[in-house]
Amino acid sequence: MTLRVLFAFLFALTSAGVAWAGGADSLKLAVCQANFDRFAAAYPQERVYLHFDNTSYYKGERIWYKAYVVGGSDFRAAPLSRILYVELLNPMGYPVETQKLPLRGGQADGSFELSDTINAGFYEVRAYTAWMLNFTPGDSHGWSRLRSRDSRIHYGERFQRYLNGNAGVFSRVFPIYEPVDSCRYSVRRMLRQPKATSALARTAGDGLHVDFYPEGGNFVSGVPTRIAFQARTEAGRTLNVAGALMRGGDSIGCFKTDYAGRGMFSATADADSADLLVSGLELKLAYGGRDYRFPLPKARRRGYSLAVFPSAKGLRISVARNARTEGMVLGLSVTCRGQTGYAGVVDLRSSLGTVLSVDTALLRTGVNVVTLYTSAGRVVAQRMAFVNKHDMAGCRLRVAVRGDSAGVLPYAPVTLDCTVAPVGGRGLPDSLTFSLAVTDADSREATYDTGNVLTYLLLSSEIKGFVPHPAYYFEADDAEHRSALDLLMMVQGWTRYDFELMMSGDSLCPMPMAERSLVFRGRVLDDGGWRDRTLWKPVGGKKLWVFSEMVLSPDSIFSGECRVGSDGVFTLSFPPFFGSGRLSLALNRDSAGGDKGDIAGHNYPKRRNRRPGHLLGRHVEPLNQWSPLPKDYGYYETAALADPWDENIFGRVFMATTGRPGKYVAYDSLSGSYVMAGIDKVRRRRWTNFLDARPVCVADIDGLMAWLSGIFGDIQPFRWNQYRGLGGLECRSVNSNSFSAPFYSGLYELLYIFGLDGTHRAFVNGLSPDRGYRAVVGSAGNLPEGYRFFPHDENFRLLRIYADNDNRRLAYSPGRFGERVSAYRRIRLPEHGSSMPKENDHPVTSIFDFITDGRYADGSSLPEFMGYRINFAGFNRPVEFYCPDYSHAPLPEHTDCRRTVYWNPNVVVGRDRRATLHFHNNGFSRRLAVSAEGITPAGTMVVGE
Repeated sequence: MTLRVLFAFLFALTSAGVAWAGGADSLKLAVCQANFDRFAAAYPQERVYLHFDNTSYYKGERIWYKAYVVGGSDFRAAPLSRILYVELLNPMGYPVETQKLPLRGGQADGSFELSDTINAGFYEVRAYTAWMLNFTPGDSHGWSRLRSRDSRIHYGERFQRYLNGNAGVFSRVFPIYEPVDSCRYSVRRMLRQPKATSALARTAGDGLHVDFYPEGGNFVSGVPTRIAFQARTEAGRTLNVAGALMRGGDSIGCFKTDYAGRGMFSATADADSADLLVSGLELKLAYGGRDYRFPLPKARRRGYSLAVFPSAKGLRISVARNARTEGMVLGLSVTCRGQTGYAGVVDLRSSLGTVLSVDTALLRTGVNVVTLYTSAGRVVAQRMAFVNKHDMAGCRLRVAVRGDSAGVLPYAPVTLDCTVAPVGGRGLPDSLTFSLAVTDADSREATYDTGNVLTYLLLSSEIKGFVPHPAYYFEADDAEHRSALDLLMMVQGWTRYDFELMMSGDSLCPMPMAERSLVFRGRVLDDGGWRDRTLWKPVGGKKLWVFSEMVLSPDSIFSGECRVGSDGVFTLSFPPFFGSGRLSLALNRDSAGGDKGDIAGHNYPKRRNRRPGHLLGRHVEPLNQWSPLPKDYGYYETAALADPWDENIFGRVFMATTGRPGKYVAYDSLSGSYVMAGIDKVRRRRWTNFLDARPVCVADIDGLMAWLSGIFGDIQPFRWNQYRGLGGLECRSVNSNSFSAPFYSGLYELLYIFGLDGTHRAFVNGLSPDRGYRAVVGSAGNLPEGYRFFPHDENFRLLRIYADNDNRRLAYSPGRFGERVSAYRRIRLPEHGSSMPKENDHPVTSIFDFITDGRYADGSSLPEFMGYRINFAGFNRPVEFYCPDYSHAPLPEHTDCRRTVYWNPNVVVGRDRRATLHFHNNGFSRRLAVSAEGITPAGTMVVGE
């Protein structure tokens, strides 16, 4: 940045609530702030919100949704992306279905069919654009071995990026129940899978934990610091508690939680004991019949503290240091959704503290991030505070049902009158659209997710973790609600913006670009003969062409070619189409033509010395969207709202007592059983016949390999890398001591991602290819009696995964068996000092059963395609909601048991601000619940009342 531009920037900031002092440090701080604003403008973030028709579902129903994609700063229609991804993830975290939707005005709608073949459980719907994957890492995978040097060498940095997760994507968890008969929706069942657990399992239920959160992130010795805390069980259930603040065994004060198990107190660490726990400072409380003591976090010998006091007038900000800390000139900024409201200088070279105020007029409604940073752009302290100027509720939507207020009759016509009214005198566009769902009120399950588009965009999407009852924080703007909201900021405060990167002046190197049409981007890499992925290099500067063939059906094939750029990147564009195709890519030295001009011309013998040199050591890294790491479920995302223990937890009435809690039964996700409080003794349950159990996950092989290729950055085909016959013939098995599993390093990566360690077995069509078979040479006549050819790789169609765990909790905890997956051995070799063989050290925790078809004849020798094949999805074909008209048709023979009576993702309101909707009731509902909301392309939120 030139000096002239910097002075112009300083002048602009001064008029926008920015105060800079003179001196070199101030100029460096101004450059950091300018870099932040430049980065935010150059790389705008996006938000996604989904409105659903219901709060829970049964197998056989559909999940209907309306999607809104907006800019992260002003909530206007998405400025970059034109394609949205919506995924339905099973409890393990594998995408049951991924939908790709075109965005029009930042909006799209769709639905997921919940087939009878899926398992009941807690499913996650998440939505994101490819551009969003460049921002906001979330909670990392819990296995340390995946972070090791060997893992980085073997899998590369792309996989490490995947392991970081992504907290910026939209996510909603729904219970999916077993189907019921005769509209008996009061019955809610989830059948659990067989387990292979230890005889004694410790539950994740009742152990008490207290988490401490020093304000601003720093607890500095000698500086009074406010410390927020939250009491919870090991499973994440929050507890309202009361107790004493102790020092050296003596009580020096009392404390209690205010809301949802959160509280706050002020403490000062002695300057002489900063290397120790704070001179015996600890919290003491009684819970579950025993006393707990929690020492305060360790104080820092040097550092800066940051305290923020929100009020209706603005923010009062206090910055302090101790005498040990060198005084510096620091920058202080207040930003909201990437936009700077205030920026200035804090000079503590000659003082130990200062206080400043930021007027509300300079701030924006929402989560404001107060950041203290150095002239090098390093964040020293950070604190989130919520500001509510009551200017974001654009309009209110009132929906009234005509007719008898006592209820509606089965199959009767229903009329809804919708009226949109602006809030605060704000104007409305000539027309706007919103989504509206009408469901059976009696079967609509109450949940902790009581939010809407307003609470999500302003609050839930700006802090970390799930927020139970987000609507509570917007019920009133009084002292009680402001205090609860500020505690939430201190406990779950987090920012999706990487301040240090944004202040550094560096540019973002996006991996997936913002998608505006159907394109496939890839990068050609040369491994140079190395297995270390960190040594793979792009083929930049080399003359290379990519020929592509997209097969949608035998009668619909797209083909084309493009030249590889100097950076190894190529881009293929496709016209819009519905469904999914099989994309084949082939590398050529020149433009396609002659015998090697099509895909069939790229089949080569399996012998390596017969292949062209320009194909050896080449890899194609897909640069499109990948499916982010599945998040761990929060306790309140899967807890029933009717749980008696939680009935009053979000209030001031309930307190934990010294006695044993009342008897209750809850499902414990760690042990996989319904447990009482304390230690649960679980009978050892082993596999009897896995074919009689339900798989926890069923994956199409081609879809699975595409999913893994996106995660690891290398398009790979499915290969069964062992049990090979000779001469191109393959029999049932090969007598080998090495464990034989599919290619892609034995698909162990799939087990690692799911957190499944222990002993693993593999089957093909329900048959075990473990030991006792031989390779044969020659024709089928040489096969021994009872033997058959092993299926071709191309014949593998499905993978059924059986596991002793059917949720994703294990991926966020250390491995149960050393984070290692061992092959099943019926008999192990004797160990030193032992004369008897022994079974596996660990129980069988996972089973792969591969299902094949007969597409290619047994024993036939197939040429190998020297290219790359991957599934490529087009747009999902829209499905129209079926709403029967019973006024001109006879009543159905069987009761109409649709719980969603009416769904309209695009209700249009004209200049008169009214809309009238007509439909017929189902065959059993007497009371109807209406849910309606939306957001206009201009960023005006429509919230139903």
